[in-house]
Amino acid sequence: MAAFTRIVLLVLVFLSGCNWLDSENPATNLADLNISVGQLEPAFSSSTLAYTATVPGDTNSITLTLSSSDTTDTATVNGVPVNSMSGSIVIPLNPGANTITVVVSSADQARTRTYTVVVTRTVMAYSVGGTVSGLSGALTLQNNAGDDLVIDADGAFEFATSVIDGDDYAVTVSVQPDGQSCSVTNAAGTVVGADVSDVSVNCVDDVAQTYTVGGSVGGLIGSMTLQNNGADDLTVNAIGSFSFATAMADGTAYAVTVSSQPAGQLCIVSNGAGTISGANVNNVSVSCSGIVVPTYTVGGTVSGLTGNVTLQNNGADDLPIAADGPFAFSTVLIDGSTYAVTVSTQPDGQTCAVSNGGGTVSGVNVSNVGVTCIDNVVPTYTVGGTVSGLTGNVTLQNNGADDLPIAADGPFAFSTALIDGSTYAVTVSTQPDGQTCTVSNAGGTVSGVNVSNVGVSCVDNVVPTYFVRITVSGLTGSMRLQNNGGDDLIVGSNGPNAFATALDDGSAYAVTVSVQPDGQTCTVTNGSGTIAGADVADISVNCADNIVYSVGGTVSGLTSTVTLQNNAADDLNVGANGSFTFPTAVDDGSAYSVSVGAQPAGQLCSVTNGAGTIAGANVTNVSVDCVDTGGGTISNWKWANPLPQGNSIGDIAWNGSQWVAVGEYGTILTSPDGLSWTSRDAGTVSSFSGIVWDGGQFVVVGSEGTVLTSPDGATWTGQTSGTTNFMTDIVWSGSQFVAVGYGLGQQVLTSPDGIAWTTRSAVAGYLNMQSVAWNGSLFVAVTAASAGEVYTSPDGVVWTRVYLGAYAAYSVATDGSQFVVTGSSVIYRSIDGAVWTMVEQSAGLSQIFAVTWDGNQFLAARAGGIYSSPDGVNWTLRVIDNLGGFLNVIVGNGSQYLAAGSAVFNSPDAVAWTLQTSGEFVWGLYDVVWSGTQFVAVGNSIVLTSPDGVVWTRRDQGYPEPFPNNRFLEGVDWNGDTFVAVGSGGSIIVSSDGATWTPVVATTSSLTAVAWGASQFVAVGGPGVIITSPEGLNWTVQTSDFDGTGVFNDISWNGSFFVAVGYETVNYIRSIIVTSPDGVTWTSQSHDIPDYRFLNGITWNGGQFVAVAYGVIVTSPDGITWTVQTAGVPDTMDLKAVIWSGSQFVAVGADVTVLTSPDGVTWTSQNSISGGFYGVTSDGDQVVVVGEGGRIITNDTL
Repeated sequence: MAAFTRIVLLVLVFLSGCNWLDSENPATNLADLNISVGQLEPAFSSSTLAYTATVPGDTNSITLTLSSSDTTDTATVNGVPVNSMSGSIVIPLNPGANTITVVVSSADQARTRTYTVVVTRTVMAYSVGGTVSGLSGALTLQNNAGDDLVIDADGAFEFATSVIDGDDYAVTVSVQPDGQSCSVTNAAGTVVGADVSDVSVNCVDDVAQTYTVGGSVGGLIGSMTLQNNGADDLTVNAIGSFSFATAMADGTAYAVTVSSQPAGQLCIVSNGAGTISGANVNNVSVSCSGIVVPTYTVGGTVSGLTGNVTLQNNGADDLPIAADGPFAFSTVLIDGSTYAVTVSTQPDGQTCAVSNGGGTVSGVNVSNVGVTCIDNVVPTYTVGGTVSGLTGNVTLQNNGADDLPIAADGPFAFSTALIDGSTYAVTVSTQPDGQTCTVSNAGGTVSGVNVSNVGVSCVDNVVPTYFVRITVSGLTGSMRLQNNGGDDLIVGSNGPNAFATALDDGSAYAVTVSVQPDGQTCTVTNGSGTIAGADVADISVNCADNIVYSVGGTVSGLTSTVTLQNNAADDLNVGANGSFTFPTAVDDGSAYSVSVGAQPAGQLCSVTNGAGTIAGANVTNVSVDCVDTGGGTISNWKWANPLPQGNSIGDIAWNGSQWVAVGEYGTILTSPDGLSWTSRDAGTVSSFSGIVWDGGQFVVVGSEGTVLTSPDGATWTGQTSGTTNFMTDIVWSGSQFVAVGYGLGQQVLTSPDGIAWTTRSAVAGYLNMQSVAWNGSLFVAVTAASAGEVYTSPDGVVWTRVYLGAYAAYSVATDGSQFVVTGSSVIYRSIDGAVWTMVEQSAGLSQIFAVTWDGNQFLAARAGGIYSSPDGVNWTLRVIDNLGGFLNVIVGNGSQYLAAGSAVFNSPDAVAWTLQTSGEFVWGLYDVVWSGTQFVAVGNSIVLTSPDGVVWTRRDQGYPEPFPNNRFLEGVDWNGDTFVAVGSGGSIIVSSDGATWTPVVATTSSLTAVAWGASQFVAVGGPGVIITSPEGLNWTVQTSDFDGTGVFNDISWNGSFFVAVGYETVNYIRSIIVTSPDGVTWTSQSHDIPDYRFLNGITWNGGQFVAVAYGVIVTSPDGITWTVQTAGVPDTMDLKAVIWSGSQFVAVGADVTVLTSPDGVTWTSQNSISGGFYGVTSDGDQVVVVGEGGRIITNDTL
């Protein structure tokens, strides 16, 4: 009880954490809550307390409406009382998130509940811009001291960054244009629900005050040249005043020098340099004397130069230099004169600096001027912007190159950065399909920042469309036209018509006849072309009557009525031998294909000359030949190996006088001693997994909700359970049956008498319950979950989940005082079903699928072993050899014990166990043949022989010791003198009697089948291998279209030619069929077999071939024309082999499948037998089928 209390508390805590219980009284819930704009997320529910909503940015307020199921409740909204619990209140909204809190209180204010709604008012943003006028250079504007916008031309402008509605803006000039001053009007304000476009920027040229520079010249007797600031040359020829022609702005510097001395004189400047200070300069003095002064050169050395640099001395005397080394100016200077070496033109990509560049000549040549050049580091900037409206792919270019493909809206930037000061020009080089994109702010000059304001806007093109029209003549019926392989147009009369779908201008059209009218052929003139700005109206369709001929022939051997078809239609019922003609004629040049649509009762009809092409005459040579089939049935199947049978046993019960075992495919066996078993008819092919005896009757449960009852184990009655779930186990409590199973709900059945049943659900969802036990007061059922868990119930109606541990559970048993659960390498134990202990856990325990209490001890069964325990705590393992199969059940009656699954074991004491079966347990049998005196079956490391299909003897394959039986054999045949068996790795063994075998070496390729015909054995396999031998000893390799690219699975001979079937291995998609008259020359045949359905087996019955594949059976009268048969053929059956028994076709498969058919067309499933089957043969009196696990079944009711 304490454990149960803890569980209840845990559940209450869990529910509280999940909001399933609320600390507030539910009586304070709102009944409804709505807002006038937007939508609550999630939708309103009285138990949901938090909501969100989004409204447009222009929504200033919303109306909140609420109501309560209790009219005495009161409410406040954001602290404001609401007058009525079915009223509304207006809530003002600010941009962004607005939290609305609704508190609902009971009338006595003792209980409250709080609801919150967060309403987000979308923030609106608008652009800021205006107009620039009078601009002659480039200026930079800013908004709110940021968002730089460079403008180099008059016109409209707009900042890249929008401003939120209600925020301020302030436009200023951050960088003025050279020589101009720009001012801003309407520069600042507040954004009020619209774009700002009235900002005005007006630019005017600067007006600067200028002054002249001059002075006086004395002593001049020739001509000299003066310069100001290294320029503005002024030639002076006489003594007196002078003034430079170019006035200078106030505050600028001036420097007067003699650039060219007069011949034989030296002129010296005094007061030559200074700054303009609001007046003309007129105190510069130039004094010339006639003293002869020596002259000297000015030069030095250049280093680091990679291009061409031009130097100047004193602002003139240009000196181009192209390489490192010494240099000297050509003009010499008078001693005492000044020199100033500068760089007038820098080399490309470099900057050269001058050291020791200025000074005064002092009686020697100047040679220490240094010019050092280094590579430039030039700043670069990206060019980009934003694309909008794009629905396809557009390609942009910058400066006619640097292609940039763009596939979606958003920002972009070209990969190639540009040097500061360079120009850019963005263009669209390739427009998107169906759109036109234009560029704004496309060009300009990079000005010290990345360019990000290029705009690319794309809009959809409007393409005109036109109709394709046709004119029809000569039509007498109805035809179908198509344009461009579609747009079907049904035409039933002559005259004009038009396709329904118009085409874009410039697109192509192609009109064809997809379905011709009956008895006519129509041709199209001017049917293709290109739309050229108008409807197409010159297409004509002319129809003319066809020439037709009849198809017929002769029927022989017919005893009732056969239905013939031409081209899978035009049914013709023929009830007598003689000539026949199909009612529908066929167009000249068209194909015909005559087949049997429905075979006559008890006969098989085959068609020869059935297919061809009409060639200007009636067809009269089709021959239909009918033979009797014998009309036998195949239904009474018996197990030959293993015994008592091959179906897996699911459960066993003892009633005091006999054992009853139940299992797969309707298996019910009874035995008085556990040794001799009798098969009973269940009346169903359902699989059974649970059986119990209540003292008066057996009750069995199984698949599809099947319930059977029997008083004696021999006669069984089906009961209605009310469910289709698979019921896995059943227990009797003394007053009721409880059965458990798996499914979506209805995992439990209860019944007081085994006849009237009630469905119960342990859980509403899916649950897989595997085993159930009753200890006198409690039911415990285990579930096949990934972790161990059980469900407990005192009454079989209400169930409680209990966690065991980390390992899955499979079976449960009880001795009345405790429960024991076994599972995946684990054993659990519990006294009360609520608290569980892991008794043992290790990988060595293996999968323990069954546990029972025999009255003295617990017994548990696994693959290869039996565990026993007197107390459920200490366990002992008894190792047995059950050939690797699982054991599903273990039971005991005090004097005898049975363990069963894929086999049945018997023990008198649960210690020593005996395998109760007979026959050869092997990995698999894959083919079987009848020689006239004996059956020979071959398989994995096995050869078996039998004179009657019941008693089998194992034979050695004939290979040397120590591995005489190590070959995987897949095919065997008999030619009247010799058996030949073939298999993997080129295995071939031959025998004259089936008992002694001799290996033969012929190939290393795997062989899958062998057939005798045309006086030779032909063996086939993979990859595409075909070999032939006249006697089975000497073999020759043959070729086909599938050498190295296919695998042949089977081969058949019909007396005239071989047919081999398999699949191609290039793409592993298609089945292959090849035919040969001699085993040497092979021809590939076409077929309509669905992809991935590979042919596995083939046989011939004298009138047709039948081949089988996964979910497919095909027939052919000639090995060339193949028809897919579907009647009675489930598309999930993996069919492996087929034979003709003399009266029936028998097909077997790898998924417990046997199908029979008298005609190869209509098939019946014989599905009350178990095992994967791979080979089948008949001796004319019985059918023998072999398969996996050494399974052999026979049938003698042909």
